[in-house]
Amino acid sequence: GPVIECPEDTSIPLDASCSLVVPDFITGLTVTDNCAITVITTQQPAAGTVLTESFTVVITAVDEAGNSNTCSFDVTAFDELPPQIACPVLLPTTTVPGSCQVWVEVPVPVTADGCAVASVTNDFNGTDDATGLYNAGETLVVFTVTDLSGNTATCNTTISILDIEAPVISCPDDIETCNTTGVYALPVMTDNCGIESYSIFPPELHPDGVFPVGTSTVQITAWDAAGNETTCSFAVTVSTPEECCLVAPVAGTLTISDTTPCLDDTVILTLESFTGQLTWLVNSTVSSGQYVVHPESSSTLQIPVSELTEVKAKVFF
Repeated sequence: GPVIECPEDTSIPLDASCSLVVPDFITGLTVTDNCAITVITTQQPAAGTVLTESFTVVITAVDEAGNSNTCSFDVTAFDELPPQIACPVLLPTTTVPGSCQVWVEVPVPVTADGCAVASVTNDFNGTDDATGLYNAGETLVVFTVTDLSGNTATCNTTISILDIEAPVISCPDDIETCNTTGVYALPVMTDNCGIESYSIFPPELHPDGVFPVGTSTVQITAWDAAGNETTCSFAVTVSTPEECCLVAPVAGTLTISDTTPCLDDTVILTLESFTGQLTWLVNSTVSSGQYVVHPESSSTLQIPVSELTEVKAKVFF
C-alpha cells in the first residue's frame, strides 16, 4: 500500500475572532507506492475548515488497487493576541472638609478579547475597580486585563484629589506688655492635610525674639502642601519701664509694721491687694541714693531703719 511521510505535530495561532482556518496539509506531502500508480490523498478536517480549538489531522492515501494507509498528527491552536482595555477617565475632585481624603467611585475598565477575558485587576486595591479612599494629590492606578491564555494588557488612570482647604492659625489678640522677651508663644497651626511650612514677619520678632519698646506688628503665614496659605497678625505693645510701674498705694495698699521706729529697729513693709509682679525699689544710705532691687515677687520687705530713707513698692503688670 501507499507510504505517507506524515508531518510532525504543529501549532497554529488563533485570529482576533478566536478561530483558525485549517490549512492544506496535502500539498507538498510525500506519498509513495510500490506500483507507482495513482494515489489519492485526503485530509480530515478538510483544508478551509474553521475551528476554534486544537485538533488532530488524519491523512489518508489510497492507490488504484484499493490499498490504503493513514497517518495522523496533532495541531495545537493557541491565542497569542493580547486583550484590549480602556481605562476610565475621572474629573478631579476635592477633599472632604476637615479631611485629607475623599471616597472616589472608579468604574471597571472596558475590556475585550477575541476568546475571553479571565480577570481584571488594579494595583490600588487588587480588584476589578479602584473604588476607595484617596489622599489629596495624584494617584496613578494601573489596571491589568488577562485573557484565558494568560495574555495581558494594561492601562493607566490618574485620580486627582484637590486640597482647597486653607490652614487655620490661632493668632493671639493684641498684646500689651512690659516684657521685651517671651512675649508670645508660637500660635497653633492646623490643616486638614498638615502644615508644610510657616513664616514670621519680621523674622526677628519670633517667639524667642527681643521686642523693641513701642508697638510692633507680627505677621504669621502658614502653607500646606497644596500651596494654600493663611495669614494672621497681631500687635505687640511694649511699654517703657516708667509706664510699667505704679507707685503704691495706687497699685495696692502699702502698710508699715511700725510707724515710729527707732534707728536700730527693723520695719516690715507689706503691699496688699495688688495684681501683677511686685518689685521693691529702695533708696537707702548703703546704696548711695540709688534704687536697689530687693526680693522680687514678695509682698513683704524687711529692712533696717538705719538704712532707710525712701521706699517705693512698684508693681509691674
